[in-house]
Amino acid sequence: MEFMKEKIILKISHLTKKYKSITAVNRISFSIGAGKIIGLLGPNGAGKTTTINMILGILEPTQGSIEIFGKNMKEHSCEISKLMNFAAVYAHMPYNLTVQQNLYIFGLLYGVKNLLEKIESLLNEYDLKKFRHKKAGLLSLEGTPYTRHIFYKIYNQK
Repeated sequence: MEFMKEKIILKISHLTKKYKSITAVNRISFSIGAGKIIGLLGPNGAGKTTTINMILGILEPTQGSIEIFGKNMKEHSCEISKLMNFAAVYAHMPYNLTVQQNLYIFGLLYGVKNLLEKIESLLNEYDLKKFRHKKAGLLSLEGTPYTRHIFYKIYNQK
């Protein structure tokens, strides 16, 4: 009987992140196969958010490597970023920027075509034009999920 080899989508090897004398992530290794769902569990300060931020290319690891779709994140970060998406209830927008500025910056990061038109269209579609110039940090809890949903829509309509 022939065994099917699982396609690895994400491979983390000896990933470490240090901030001066503090080690936030210490040599973790794991891989995730296609179609799998995982969760990172641990107490506050265990390095879960730091690990996610390194996988997303927001933070650079002190040591170790990240491969996504078989490509090294350090060498192919732009290409990889265009192929993946991430959403989390705790992923906040930069508080000091307006909703429009956040949408613009994240749209640039994800290489969204016709970005200004896309932002305008989505602000209209979700009736959020009134929040366009409001700082993200001042959004109510009711406004935040809508804005996150717009991020999702923008990234998935390249």
